[in-house]
Amino acid sequence: MEETGNAYLNGNYAPVSEEVTSWNPPVVGRIPEGLNGLYIRNGPNPIGDVDPRYYHWFVGDGMVHGVRIQDGEARWYRNRWVRSPQARQALGEASRRRPWGNRGPSGIGANTNVLGHNGQILALVEAGVANYVIDEDLSTVGPARFRGKRPGGFSAHPKRDPVTGELHAISYRLGPGGHVLYQVISRDGRLIREEKIQVTGCPMIHDCGMTENYILVLDLPVVFDPSKLARDQSGRTSQERSLDMVRRLRLPFMSARAALRASRNGPFPYSWDPDYPPRIGLISRKEPSIAPQWFEIDPCYIFHVVSSYEEQSATNDREVILNAVRHPRMFLTDRHGPDEGGTTLHQWRLALRSGRTMEPQLDDLSQDFPRIDDRMTGRRAAVAYTVGLRAGSGALVAEQVIRHDLDRQQRRTRESPAGVQCSEFTRTKTADEYLPHATRKRFRRGTLAPCSPCRARGLRSRTHGGPGTSASARSTSASTMSTSGVSGARW
Repeated sequence: MEETGNAYLNGNYAPVSEEVTSWNPPVVGRIPEGLNGLYIRNGPNPIGDVDPRYYHWFVGDGMVHGVRIQDGEARWYRNRWVRSPQARQALGEASRRRPWGNRGPSGIGANTNVLGHNGQILALVEAGVANYVIDEDLSTVGPARFRGKRPGGFSAHPKRDPVTGELHAISYRLGPGGHVLYQVISRDGRLIREEKIQVTGCPMIHDCGMTENYILVLDLPVVFDPSKLARDQSGRTSQERSLDMVRRLRLPFMSARAALRASRNGPFPYSWDPDYPPRIGLISRKEPSIAPQWFEIDPCYIFHVVSSYEEQSATNDREVILNAVRHPRMFLTDRHGPDEGGTTLHQWRLALRSGRTMEPQLDDLSQDFPRIDDRMTGRRAAVAYTVGLRAGSGALVAEQVIRHDLDRQQRRTRESPAGVQCSEFTRTKTADEYLPHATRKRFRRGTLAPCSPCRARGLRSRTHGGPGTSASARSTSASTMSTSGVSGARW
């Protein structure tokens, strides 16, 4: 693909133009002994041409990449588009009846995350778009269905309770706002709770927090903005016309479909609203009759939560603590992706009795894509890993791996080798350490690409291809694993 003025269509982010299968790709370095399973990535990868003036990273078609690892060898690498209706149409394949699970927006694909649950591999996305089930050969099985759940999407980042195995999520749908959904999916794939949570408008909620007793709702100032969409000759946007029809006919998803179809070759329909009141809500997990408790915070945006838990304060007030990556703003000047300056690692301390909020900064390095030991979800985690970012470069460039000792408030960093970008850490079921997963840039077809010193999780890898990762990058289309440069990393 030729260079464009949009950084999310160039270099490491350039779309992969074909599906390939490579058997027994060579490995540079060493795959850790006993590491057997399937490592999967997911990310936006648009099919066909898009307008670089308007293309936003979040709206590309979903593409999953996978490496089968067995007995110290890479058995195969392959990549496949997630077969949503619009992807099938763009690929010229036989169309299918509109699936049960895809009654939300249809302008983008399941392009953000991969998660294993109830014996299925789920390709996830937010904003009411359908999630899809893929098999271990990365072929699309069909839209995901949770028993008892109404048609529509889910969340890009549900939280799994390590004790109960339940998935907890805050889901939203693009279009008329006013509420989001708190949903709980049982270990065996049943919807066991769904509750409307009133919010100020129509916010983008990419992640949530979970403690033993609460779910954290991030009601922050990135909101649906129909004025950003292209206008017709009458001066009204297609979204504004759709919203008028929604108001008259009460069709909740029409506006969302129109917005996302337009956003493929028109401005992204979410933007920063400085007048929107930022706040964090606490939903009781155990007492549904209790109304959410809200805490006002300073303006910011949060894509990814590090950890959240509860503890007693020095004043004997019960506190909910949220550690997360703080963006000072989002989608104010950069309309192509999440690049509005440097980030910081922050903590929010929410006092339940007094309603007091404190917001100490934990680290001033620009970073994102945090991970902890999943067994500590909802509990206090002593160690977290993030990826250091070079902000203001037109696209996210991940140049460091960072280990945080959260108890001692200390960090250690390791620079990436030249030509390597880093991504999230993943822990196996048999190891108590993390190693980085780095993605080597492929500057021309056929050079070495995704490296996997990471200890990918046994049979499934809970990895993320949404805001800030390189899962859709050109590098992941090549067919060689490399562990050089980081294979010996120990913390």
